[in-house]
Amino acid sequence: MIRWKYVVPRLVLLTLVLVFLLFAFNPCVRWAAVYSGQSLTGAKVEIGPVRTNWAGTQVELGTVAAADPRNPMQNLMQADRISLNLDGRALSRKQFVVTDGLVAGLQFGTDRQDSGALPDRPQTESQGKSFEQFERLGKDWLDQAGSVLEDDLESNLQSVRVAQELSERWPRECAELEAQAEQLKLRAAKLRQQLEIAGKNPLRNIMSYRDAVVELENLQREAYGVRNNLERMQQQLMMDRDAIATAKQHDEEMVRERLKLAKLDPQALSEHLLGPELSGRVNNIVQWVQWGRQHLPRKREDEALDRNRGETYLFGLKPQPSVLIHQLAIEGLASVSGDCVPMKGMIRGLTSDPQSYGKPAELSLQAQGTTPTTIHVTMDYSGDVPHDKILIDIPTLHQPSRMLGNAQTLAVTVPEGQSHFWVLVDLSGDELNGEIVFKQNSPGMLAQVGPKYGGALLGQSLETALGGIQSIEATVGLSGSLQQPHWNLQSNLGPQFAAALTQVYEQQVSLRQQQLVATAHRAVDNEIAKLESRFAEQKQAILQKLKIGDVELERIKTEVANRVNLPDALLNKASPLREIFKR
Repeated sequence: MIRWKYVVPRLVLLTLVLVFLLFAFNPCVRWAAVYSGQSLTGAKVEIGPVRTNWAGTQVELGTVAAADPRNPMQNLMQADRISLNLDGRALSRKQFVVTDGLVAGLQFGTDRQDSGALPDRPQTESQGKSFEQFERLGKDWLDQAGSVLEDDLESNLQSVRVAQELSERWPRECAELEAQAEQLKLRAAKLRQQLEIAGKNPLRNIMSYRDAVVELENLQREAYGVRNNLERMQQQLMMDRDAIATAKQHDEEMVRERLKLAKLDPQALSEHLLGPELSGRVNNIVQWVQWGRQHLPRKREDEALDRNRGETYLFGLKPQPSVLIHQLAIEGLASVSGDCVPMKGMIRGLTSDPQSYGKPAELSLQAQGTTPTTIHVTMDYSGDVPHDKILIDIPTLHQPSRMLGNAQTLAVTVPEGQSHFWVLVDLSGDELNGEIVFKQNSPGMLAQVGPKYGGALLGQSLETALGGIQSIEATVGLSGSLQQPHWNLQSNLGPQFAAALTQVYEQQVSLRQQQLVATAHRAVDNEIAKLESRFAEQKQAILQKLKIGDVELERIKTEVANRVNLPDALLNKASPLREIFKR
C-alpha cells in the first residue's frame, strides 16, 4: 500500500526543485554573476542568457560586458561567450571552483551606448598621481632662443641713439647761433638807420652818437661770441665722433652678450619631444596596476569576515578559497597600434583568497597577425607583501607617421615605420621599478619650428642638420611608488637633435649679429654724414650773416668818427676807442 502522506510531500518538493532548475536557477546564477562582477569592478556588468546543466557544473554566460569605472562610456572588457566547468564537490561545500573554461570573443575598451556608472556609486577616479605631461619641458631654451632672434635690439643700440641725439641737438644749436647772427645783422642795420637820422642834426643828437658807440661795442662783442661758439661746436663735433666710435664698440659687445645662447639640455629636449607620447603609455600601464590593486582581493577571507560568535576549525584540511579559477582560456581581438589582431591567452590561479591558495595569479596573452604581441602578468598576493610583475613585448609595432613635440614651438615629424616596444614593470608592495624601451628606425625626419622661434626658414635648415639621425631609441626608467611614480627618460634623439638645433641657431644668431652691427654702423654713418653736411651749411650761413654784419659795423664806425670829427689819433692802435671799433 502506497503511503501517500510520505510520497506526496516528496513529490511536491521534487517538483519544486525541478521547476526551480527549469525556470529560476539560471536567472539566479545570472543575478549572482552580475552582483559579483559589479562588486568587483564598481561599474555595471551586463550578462546575456545563462545556461547550466542539471548538475550545475557547466555554466555558459552569453554576451558579457563590464563597464570601465574610470570611463563609463567604455567597456573594461566585452566577451561574446564565457563557458565554465565547475568542480561539483566544491559546489557542495559552497565553493565556486572553475577547473577550466573559455572566454570567447574577448575585446577591451569597446564603446558603450549608455553610461556604465552605477547609480548609487560615484565615478571611480584613477588612484595616485599620473605622470606629468612633458609639453613645456625644454621650452625654456626655445623661448630664450626665439627671443634672441626676435629681440628688438635695434632700439637698444647706443651708437644709433647717440647719433640720433646729435642729429637733434646740433641743428638746434646751429639754429640758435644763426638766429643770434641774424639778430646782430638786424641790430646793425637798425643802428645805421638811427645814425642817418641823427646825422641830419649832429649837434642836437650828439648823445645819440654816444649811445651808438656803446651799441657798437655790444655788437662787436656778441659777434665775437658767436664766432667762438661756432669754433667750439666744430671742436665738439670731433669729440662727438669719438663718443660715437665708443658707442659702436659698446654696441658690438652688447650684441654679442644679448645674442649668446644658453647651453641646450639634451635631456630636456628628449623629454619635450618624446615625453607626451611615452607618458601616455606609461600612464595606462600604471593605471591598470592601480586598478588591479584596488579591486583584486589580497586578504584572507577569514580575516575579512566580521564574525559575532563562533570559530571554524578544520581538522586535517587546508583552507580553500571560496572562488578559484584554475585555468581559463581566452580568445578574442586585441587593439595594437590601432589594428585589431587575433589574440589568445590563459588566466591561471585567479582567486578570492590568494593567501589561502598560496600561488600567484597569472595572465598570458599572445596577439597574432602582423603585430605579434606578448603580454605576461603575474599578481602574487599570497604573501604579506603584494607583488605585481608586467611584461609586454611588441617586436614589430607599426608606427604611423606622427609628430613629436609641439608645432607651436618645436616638433619633429617621424615617418611611419616599424618599432620595438618593450615594457617591464615590477611592483613590490608600493615600491615601483621598471623600464620601457622603445626603438624605431626613422630616416628622413621633418622638423617644424613655430613662427616665434624661427619659422619655416629655420625649419628647413634644421631638417638638413637632422639628416644624420637614422633611428630613435628611448628608455624610460620607472621608480618611486605607485601613488607617486617617477620617471627618467634617456634617448639618443635629444643629444643628436640638440647638436643639430644648436648648430642651426648659432648660425642664425651669428647672421643676426652681423646684420645688427652692420645696420647700426650704416645708420650711424648716415646720421653723421647728414649731420656734418647740415652743420657745414649752417656754418656757412652763420658766417655769411656775420660777414654782412661786419661790413655794416665798419661803415657805422667810419660814420661815427666822421660825424663827431674825431681826430685820427683817437683811432690809432693804442686808443681804447680803437678796440671798441675792432671787428
